[in-house]
Parts: sequence; C-alpha cells; structure tokens
Amino acid sequence: MDYELNSIEKMINDLDENELDRRVLIDRFLGIEDDTRDWSVALVIEHLEIVSTGIIQVIKTLSEEKPFEGAISIKAVKPVNRSVTIKELRQFIKEYETFIPKNKNSKMTKAHPWFIEFNNKDWNTFLAIHTWVHKRQIKAILRGM
Repeated sequence: MDYELNSIEKMINDLDENELDRRVLIDRFLGIEDDTRDWSVALVIEHLEIVSTGIIQVIKTLSEEKPFEGAISIKAVKPVNRSVTIKELRQFIKEYETFIPKNKNSKMTKAHPWFIEFNNKDWNTFLAIHTWVHKRQIKAILRGM
C-alpha cells in the first residue's frame, strides 16, 4: 500500500490546485466505471480516502467476529468535491497498516457489492488492489492534461 501511495504522491506532488481539480475524460479500463471516467485527480484522492475509511471500519468489526451491519454501496463512496490531500490519506493509511498485522483471519465476512463475501484479510487485499486501480486512473488523467 505504501508503494502505491508513494507513486501517487510523486505523480501529483507538483500539481497546482487547478490541475488537481481539472476533470479529464479517460478511456475505460478494468475497475473503472463509466461515471468515474471524467474525474479529477482531487476526486480520485477523495474517493480513496472515503473507501479507506469505510474499509477500516469493516475490517475492525469483522476482526472482532461481529457482523458489519452497515450497507456497502458504490454510490456511498462517490466523492463530493471535498478537499482531501494525499498527506491526509497517507496518515490514515499509516494508522491502518499498524492495525492490520495484528488481526487473524476472521470467520465473519461482509459482501462487497461487486464480488463475494470477504473476511477481514480479503478486505485488506481488496483495498490494496483498489488503490492500484485508482493509481492507474490518476496516470490516465495526467496523460490527458
């Protein structure tokens, strides 16, 4: 996860606010829905923060062998143009990464809207893949600027 965030940070480090907020239509690729193809870098970063925050709650609950009662929906993780920086996302991920190794695989699971039932470790793996997909999205946005 750190590798992906470092890569994202290097890609966007020199962008000004206008560049961060510029929406760019990109070609569709695996993992990107049609309605997310015109996001800005800032929207992608915000989405990553929303998803990361939600997944840690799922992982914490499943790690306690409790059912996660909250609904998980694609609509709920769409960005709303709230300013989130890569540094805020990185701080959250650092806290997350110190928490993850302490957990054994849970028996309790929660379904992802697109996939199967995930236990706590599956959700951890999903978050890493999800971050990688959106790193590709950021690369495509930057190519289109």
